[in-house]
Amino acid sequence: MIDGGICRYPGGSQLAAAVAFLRAHRGRMVLITIDIGANDPEDCGSQASPRKLVSCFATGVPGALANLATIMTRLRAAAPGVRLAGMTYYLPALAAWRHGTSGQVIARLSEKLAAGYSELLARAYAGSGARVADVFSAFDTSNFGDQVTCRGSAPFRATSP
Repeated sequence: MIDGGICRYPGGSQLAAAVAFLRAHRGRMVLITIDIGANDPEDCGSQASPRKLVSCFATGVPGALANLATIMTRLRAAAPGVRLAGMTYYLPALAAWRHGTSGQVIARLSEKLAAGYSELLARAYAGSGARVADVFSAFDTSNFGDQVTCRGSAPFRATSP
């Protein structure tokens, strides 16, 4: 979001485009929603071992939080007085559960790491004055007990928003 990524944006990055838009429409915005931070640790979900997964989170999360602080500061400056709402992490890596015992170990470990990451995101959002949408809890991410089996697949978690 800060440096550009794979998409082209006016001003070179998604953040620059957002800041320019907010400045150009100052006084006409009432709410900004933000859902970031998943790209940094999301690649961790593909790690094949618990050690690599933990290492990936340990290196990815601090950078994600630093990026979030930069992003929130710039959005706040571009849109003073506008309400901000940020979303916690929802953990797509739970899908690893379908890959047998090793996938279930990764899914459970990912959940523990993501729970801590979601708390850090929530604190960062709140610290910048934003409201927090706790999707980690809304998706019942920590619930490994309520599972269903679909024809042709291993059991997976059934969640309700």
